[in-house]
Amino acid sequence: RNTYTALLVKVDKRFSHRYQFTASYALQSQMGLNGIENMDNYDSTWGPQAARQILHVVGTVQLPWGFSLGVVSSTSSLGPVMPVISGIDLLGSGAGSTPLPGLSYNCLNISCGMSDLKAAVANWNATYAGKIDGTGQHKMPTLTLPSNFSLGRPFNSQDMRLTKTFTYRERYKFNIFAEMFNIFNYSNYGGYSFDPSNSTGFGIPTQRQTQVFGSGGPRAVQVGGRITF
Repeated sequence: RNTYTALLVKVDKRFSHRYQFTASYALQSQMGLNGIENMDNYDSTWGPQAARQILHVVGTVQLPWGFSLGVVSSTSSLGPVMPVISGIDLLGSGAGSTPLPGLSYNCLNISCGMSDLKAAVANWNATYAGKIDGTGQHKMPTLTLPSNFSLGRPFNSQDMRLTKTFTYRERYKFNIFAEMFNIFNYSNYGGYSFDPSNSTGFGIPTQRQTQVFGSGGPRAVQVGGRITF
């Protein structure tokens, strides 16, 4: 089950005066089931599944002396987050973990924020901490959020290609190009834990997004060539 609604806007500049570009923007809402956290109610994880906003800009500029410059800009807002307490089965349904009560599923970064998270943690500590969970086997922990944490970071990558074209007798072309990915070396973090029982690791990134000469990872440069005939 999945629904997707969006406002999609696209602007195209056709090639003239030596340049062209395409810009596209999406204000979106993607909803669906996010796994199973309650064996008695599979629909309990219905919630957001994607970032609310995405912007892409692609352009090409023809420069003097046979050079051309291509740029790709990719940006998106934060994706949805749901804190889940591992090893605790509040309802005893057999799921083995518990989404933090007081928050609709995956609402963080979409329809609720830090104040809602802190209120849900305080409510858990007042209502459930120290008691036995629904399995009758596990004591439910007191939750403590780190002093510094985040709910992710917006995605951002600016990529560029510079190409020099040599033409021989019109039929033969040789292109030499250099590409740089993530020009500003923006850190797109990953490896987050959103288990609030992990008092030191909650909301702390453990790695940067990786890539093999593609958008999003650490700054990378490559050069190459192509013959057309």
